[in-house]
Amino acid sequence: METPYTSSQTYIDEFDPVDYYRAYYDPEEKAITGEWSEFALKNFHETFTSGGVKGDLLIDFGAGPAIYHLLSACEAFNNIITSDLLEQNRTQLQKWLRNDPDAIDWTKTVKLVCELEVHFICRLVTVQLHLIATSYLDYSGVKISMATPYTSPQTYIDEFGSLDYCKAYYDPKEETYAREWVDFALQNFHEAFTSGGVKGDLLIDFGAGPAIYHLLSACEVFNNIISSDFVENNRAEVEKWLRNDPDAFDWTPIVKMVCELEGNSDIESCKKKEEKLRKTVTKVLKCDALKKNPYDPVEMPQADCIISCLCLEAACKDVESFTNALRNLKALIKPGGHVVIQSVLNCSYYNVGKKRFFCLAITKEELEKAYRDAGYEIVKLKAIPFTEKRSLDLADENGYYSIHARKPCS
Repeated sequence: METPYTSSQTYIDEFDPVDYYRAYYDPEEKAITGEWSEFALKNFHETFTSGGVKGDLLIDFGAGPAIYHLLSACEAFNNIITSDLLEQNRTQLQKWLRNDPDAIDWTKTVKLVCELEVHFICRLVTVQLHLIATSYLDYSGVKISMATPYTSPQTYIDEFGSLDYCKAYYDPKEETYAREWVDFALQNFHEAFTSGGVKGDLLIDFGAGPAIYHLLSACEVFNNIISSDFVENNRAEVEKWLRNDPDAFDWTPIVKMVCELEGNSDIESCKKKEEKLRKTVTKVLKCDALKKNPYDPVEMPQADCIISCLCLEAACKDVESFTNALRNLKALIKPGGHVVIQSVLNCSYYNVGKKRFFCLAITKEELEKAYRDAGYEIVKLKAIPFTEKRSLDLADENGYYSIHARKPCS
């Protein structure tokens, strides 16, 4: 009997990548198609050795959740773009590239390829492929993620260009200006601090970077704001703006955008907004997302709200550490208090000047699970796709998210 054609939507809804691996590639399962694996691996090996196929860029079209067919290719190509229609397959590939503990285990297949290449240094091949499989595309050519090595805290201390960052992403005069992100972030903070009902005495801004834009709505509903960041250069930039130093970054255009959201965009209203924020920010502290007490050795009072923008994905190398960071932040919030965080989805790098920094390529589903596992009640989660056209390669996000959650009262 002829099998009906399987639609794309059926694949999207019903294809299970782990079941697929277990059925066809797991040596522990009886259903393994060993004959196919041997045939495929041998022919790829020959193609990329005696066959002379080599070069700079290879595109892997329709990878499924698999990497076996790239193990020989990574010896002959500098860059590999792997792609698949299904998000669940791309997620499995991302897990393997990040070396997540729950990723599909291709070790035995790697060993087979190493045997074909007459050496058994399997870890070398694995590491090479982790570094070489540099990006993901879906079939429409939309970039999903890029495998960038984790950026160490010391690298941030030594190499993060605070002013370069502000100019690249927040200066409307620059061609790199991230207008879509700015509009999204400002609108959602405005809503959170008006109709969202987030207000109180103390707000902690965690991982501010060198920026103040995300505090412009908050200063209307909080009496005290503590700004904080890990990098000294970033804290220095914030302090420059608070002192109104002549060489501080000019946030005036973005202040005007917030005043427009609030219905008062004249020059006088913008000046009053800046003055109010400068009075409301009472401290600028060092914080570390990876510490159980992120402000150690400072003992912080519990806040009515914590906000953060574009921070945790840069600091946390995997979803587990991201979840732990959320737990650490929860300890800083009063029972019933709020957390409002906005950032990017499926982004694995961002550029500041000539330096590329790691970003955790987290999905919406992983994000929701992380908050629930950390013990929060999610009030509102908004995610939108990235559609902005850029003339320069700044980052590889495919969406933005805004999440408002609460710490349970008991």
